Amino acid sequence: MSRIMNFALILIAALFTLNTGNLSAQKTEQIGKGHGTFDKAAALAELKLIRQRLQRLEKIIENSAIKSNPAATNTVQKKVTVDKHGLRVFHKAPIEPFKPGASIPMAHGHHEFFDIPAELAGRNFLQRGAYQGKTSFEILKSQTVFVAFYGADWGGGGNSSGNWQPEVVSKQELKKQGWKEIGELPVVHSIAKFANEKPWILFKRNCKVGEKFKLRNHKYQAPILFWGKARDKNAVPQTDVPQSGAGLVGEAKVGGKASGIMFHYTHGKVFNPKPLRSRIDGDFVLELSGKLVVPNDMMVNVWHAGGGVNGDVNTLFIGDRQISSVGDDRKKHFADVIKFKAGKHAIRWRLVGGTFRNNFLKFNNAKTGKMLSLEFKLDDSVSKSRKLKEFVRVGVDQRGWPIPSDW
Repeated sequence: MSRIMNFALILIAALFTLNTGNLSAQKTEQIGKGHGTFDKAAALAELKLIRQRLQRLEKIIENSAIKSNPAATNTVQKKVTVDKHGLRVFHKAPIEPFKPGASIPMAHGHHEFFDIPAELAGRNFLQRGAYQGKTSFEILKSQTVFVAFYGADWGGGGNSSGNWQPEVVSKQELKKQGWKEIGELPVVHSIAKFANEKPWILFKRNCKVGEKFKLRNHKYQAPILFWGKARDKNAVPQTDVPQSGAGLVGEAKVGGKASGIMFHYTHGKVFNPKPLRSRIDGDFVLELSGKLVVPNDMMVNVWHAGGGVNGDVNTLFIGDRQISSVGDDRKKHFADVIKFKAGKHAIRWRLVGGTFRNNFLKFNNAKTGKMLSLEFKLDDSVSKSRKLKEFVRVGVDQRGWPIPSDW
């Protein structure tokens, strides 16, 4: 409890004790008499009585707090179960299909998931969030279940109050239970100062009817649960593919053929290699396109960085004009001030790999420093004539070679 609560308890206990009359005037007089003598036994007895009453009062206050806020304790006040697609969850929490943009509440802000593995896409997603601790469930139908554990502080989160630590399962214990660690689930934090949050750690298990699990690896942040059928791995639902929006989009080509994997880049962020390299091996070509919105005639700062050291070349085009080419055996970053007329200007950002490293693109008003808008609209041939395998959002705040640190 807080210091204020402790002070209140002591004050209440003292008043309660005085009002009962057990600390009698007679005993008070006895302690004060006898030419300086002190009745130690009587004083200790009174202190013991005060301590007992304090403990009783503390219990009453705790019970009142639990009734008014059940989330403040691990004690289950009312049994809540939700049965869905062959799995029973012993919690009341939102269950939705897992797709790009899904989020989990954190103590501060929330985690967003944009880089969605194909085997999780469309599965049931239990949104257990901050201050919920553990995730408990029972298997009603044999199936594969996935669990993601908060990766920043395994076994941590706070002091031992609440007796939660015995419930923590280690990676070794999970392995003994048949869970297999299969990778990571990258996140984007909604608050910029937490941009470098560690990814969630993903486990998988073939579960049988009747099995029950209580999983926990943190005092407050509960594990995330995925189950049920994944969507068709060969197609992304059209509802998951925005037809227009902010940023740049493009479909990667491998060996000159469309890969079915489209990337959506957020302007002014870093396109790091992991989302692409986890899906495409070897050489590729990715051309991201959209339009730069210039509200009036102005001078525009252009920052462009990327490429690598082995066949990685990034080329920036504005309309039909090549502005810069970085990477491989040339410079790795480019900055210039360019005059633009008011209007919308076609942008093409061609990325070729190679080793493929961090990549960055930014346009802003040279006078005010305000970042300009990039927007896209999917070509009908891409959005309607055939289905995509994946639509992957990329762009993080982190910096890394070859991007200058002061950008």
